[in-house]
Amino acid sequence: MDMLRLTSMLLAAALSAAAPPLYGATDDPAAAGPAPRIEENLPPPGLAGRMPAAALPESSGLVRSVKHDGVFWTLNDSGNPAHVFSINVQGKVLRDVEVPGASNVDWEDLALDAQSRLLIGDFGNNARNRKIVVLYRIPEPDPNDAQQQVPNAEKILFKLPDDCGPQDIEALVARGSDAYVFTKERERTRCYRLPLPEKVDPAKKEPLTAEFAGETRAFGTITAADLSPDGRHLALLTYNAVWVGELPLPEAAKEGEAPKAPAPLLPFTSLVRKRSIALGQCEGIAWSGTDLVLTNEKTPLLDGGHEVFLMRNVLAPLEQPGGPPTGEQP
Repeated sequence: MDMLRLTSMLLAAALSAAAPPLYGATDDPAAAGPAPRIEENLPPPGLAGRMPAAALPESSGLVRSVKHDGVFWTLNDSGNPAHVFSINVQGKVLRDVEVPGASNVDWEDLALDAQSRLLIGDFGNNARNRKIVVLYRIPEPDPNDAQQQVPNAEKILFKLPDDCGPQDIEALVARGSDAYVFTKERERTRCYRLPLPEKVDPAKKEPLTAEFAGETRAFGTITAADLSPDGRHLALLTYNAVWVGELPLPEAAKEGEAPKAPAPLLPFTSLVRKRSIALGQCEGIAWSGTDLVLTNEKTPLLDGGHEVFLMRNVLAPLEQPGGPPTGEQP
């Protein structure tokens, strides 16, 4: 084993161990459901490109544009300016966009809602002392038009239920009119649903309360998440692995009944596919068709960082050889 890989593995182990132990309302292991079957058979990631260190020193979070082919959005972690960046799969910055009316306390992840509005998760909470956290929302900017004006961000205040207490959150997905966030805990992952208002009243200071929506004890220390374009596969990222679970189809509604609610995101109830990784501090994951794109940030112990990785044909049947990847290629 080369020294770089060993150092990366040790770093991932140290970061995972830094997450606090379990506490909260659902400490009964039965709440997480039966353990899923896990198979390590996802394709390996390959280096696709590098992001400029000056613009993106701490890339945290990634989402693929729906309206603009081959474009991804990312952001920097806590303490950096309140900007989002459009990039391609090689890591080239296409546009640096200031988000008016927002501040970066601890930005962690992004998502796009059904109306192609960009959701920015300011919910990092390493010390577990932020009782109220924020989702910012803006129309997706044009990734290539540096002259386009971006309106002031809507500020959606929310908190986790009182019986959970403040948690570190680093992962976000959108489904329908809801946002879903995932806690970063060492020995489990909890999912919370946040129904999003169509419009935000800036005078309203009372936070929304997210609703518990499921959990798993199969893995923890989640740093990013994304739903596949068809909504059937959830990808979760940790410092040392990529996890992909298939979501069951919702039960068909009978004639005259309202449509059934979509299946819970957690716990996974069928096969979970996995790929162990040693790529440093990875904190961004996004679907691109049937491919997965990962990003990492610079860490003091590693020579790499600011990198973009591509996992090709993640959803290809196992018995078939992988074909060319989707999306823009390096």
